[in-house]
Amino acid sequence: MGDRMLTDAQKVYAAGFFDGEGSIQITPPRKSKGFSLHVSVAQSESTTLEWLCTLWGGSVGQHGRPGVSVWRIHTAAAGRFLADIEPYLRIKRQQAQLAIAFQNGQRIGRRLNSQYIAECEALRQQLRALHGNIGRRAAVIPPDAAALAG
Repeated sequence: MGDRMLTDAQKVYAAGFFDGEGSIQITPPRKSKGFSLHVSVAQSESTTLEWLCTLWGGSVGQHGRPGVSVWRIHTAAAGRFLADIEPYLRIKRQQAQLAIAFQNGQRIGRRLNSQYIAECEALRQQLRALHGNIGRRAAVIPPDAAALAG
């Protein structure tokens, strides 16, 4: 994972797949742990999920529904994945940008003071608001789609 170069084709494919099937969440603090970034993709066919796991890490396991697998990646690795695919996202670009900004602001060992909690919660609420807007936006086929497809 981090030492090899990803091709544009890999990033474009991952972005298109993620735009259709992916999910981004910022979870609130639990116990002494702070907010954290979670990215996942669920699908009945696990081949692409395994491919994502090979390129970006994370894990592939069973979803709550029978016959559905899920790829999960968290924290810094999730931020790297989103940064890699963000230029190619069409539907979830704003969500990815918020998540990347959130993850870039994370610091290991950072205290959970009220200002930090308020900043993280504001980003989490912005992300949640964007989730509701996705279904209302029309799908847009980019003008360079044919060139990207090869």
